[in-house]
Amino acid sequence: MTYLYPSHGYLAGGQRQRHFLRLGVLACIVTGLFFIVYRSHANGGRFEFDIDRWSPRTGPSVQIEARRPSIAKATIVYGDSPVYEEALRTHREHSRRFQYPMHVLRQGILSDVWTKPAFLLSLVLQELMKPEGERLEWILWFDADTIVMNPNIPIELFLPPTEDFEHIHLVLSKDWNGVNNGVFPIKVHPWSVELLSSIIAYPYDNPDTLLVFRDQSALGFLLDNEYFANSTAYVPLRWFNAYRGKPDGGMSEIHPEELQIHRGDFLVHFAGTMGAERNDTMTEFTNVARHHLPSWEVALEETNYPAEVREYWARMRQHLHSQSSEFE
Repeated sequence: MTYLYPSHGYLAGGQRQRHFLRLGVLACIVTGLFFIVYRSHANGGRFEFDIDRWSPRTGPSVQIEARRPSIAKATIVYGDSPVYEEALRTHREHSRRFQYPMHVLRQGILSDVWTKPAFLLSLVLQELMKPEGERLEWILWFDADTIVMNPNIPIELFLPPTEDFEHIHLVLSKDWNGVNNGVFPIKVHPWSVELLSSIIAYPYDNPDTLLVFRDQSALGFLLDNEYFANSTAYVPLRWFNAYRGKPDGGMSEIHPEELQIHRGDFLVHFAGTMGAERNDTMTEFTNVARHHLPSWEVALEETNYPAEVREYWARMRQHLHSQSSEFE
């Protein structure tokens, strides 16, 4: 498959037709999303935008002065699900603690899971329309089946350092199935528009390709393309996408231990947990989160995060420099 990006060449006849079909579909999607987002925001409808501050009486252990936000969070939550609302409450508390705007879409727009990349695309485009000095820099996507267990962890911790890593626009984690896109930060950048639009268009461009995990599989296939791969970093899954263990902090037999949440970790993701089991297990963890236990809400400096993150990017920098020296 050929991708049409700046300096990437022209498409053949049949590919050009699919490309224009894709552009037409995307134009309709994005126009509709902007209409829904702005109208719903104005009318108090099915879109939420939350940038409330914590009050001093219930304030966080980490106090942050008011500032223009550079990071936002985004998700989709719709349907009548009390457990998802409880999970969203933990994200809202975390967002207020660090003054992250939080975008919550309350209705489906496209079929199945394809609203997710479309909504995220609309948010990136919305930011790119602003003057550069007024834009967000990153958006953290989180699925509705995630619960913040340690709200002392800032998103900034997981972002690539500016020096040597300006080319990184997406930070992902992997499991035994490959890429998992339940939680990930993506940069507000034209590259992200290209990636997200390609995800939405993937079923149209590749109607015979089996997408086992739907948008996640489309993302995995696209990351085989060098253009996208070169701007993506893969970090340990436990950093911001840990899978469930036991609510008391113990390990279960469901997932490998290195992928399970440990006390002090940022959040837990209930990937692959369905139906009544999902509701029951998520409720166990939201009950723990509601009590703000010190054994879970560990201060950042007392976790392994600072050292792990520092070591990871040091290794990546060394690898990057070694690759550069090979071409000198």
